[in-house]
Amino acid sequence: MPRDAASAGVSMNPSPGDIMKIVSSSVLALAACIAMLGVNASAQADVDHAGIYQVTLINVLPDAVRHGNGVDTLFKDVKATLEKEPGIVDVQVNQQVGAPYNFTLIEHWKDQASLDASNGSAQAHALDDRLKPLLSGPVYRRVFKAFE
Repeated sequence: MPRDAASAGVSMNPSPGDIMKIVSSSVLALAACIAMLGVNASAQADVDHAGIYQVTLINVLPDAVRHGNGVDTLFKDVKATLEKEPGIVDVQVNQQVGAPYNFTLIEHWKDQASLDASNGSAQAHALDDRLKPLLSGPVYRRVFKAFE
């Protein structure tokens, strides 16, 4: 088995053309990496974490999840409804690993007025009415502001 470049048939004196190919490939790869970093940085800069967050802890009856009582559809509807609300920045619905009947709803709002308007809307009350028969306990809602 060859142990060095010369015994492997590889020239240790590349031609100027070979050097240019290596350099241009390296420059293109570096430019691509820099461009990707720039896109990522600008995307992160567009995210505004200021505002109001409402975190809601929801525990549904275990049987409601096991027997397919529309829990998945309900939470998809909640997310879709909230995403259309004026002043909403982001919505996340999370299901607890190991306890699939526990859900966390995290809403990021532009301001308190937008959150208050949404919480008082007919759509919010209709979704609450759909959720009530599936609950295993009280719903906990807490409002936070971003710590700066």
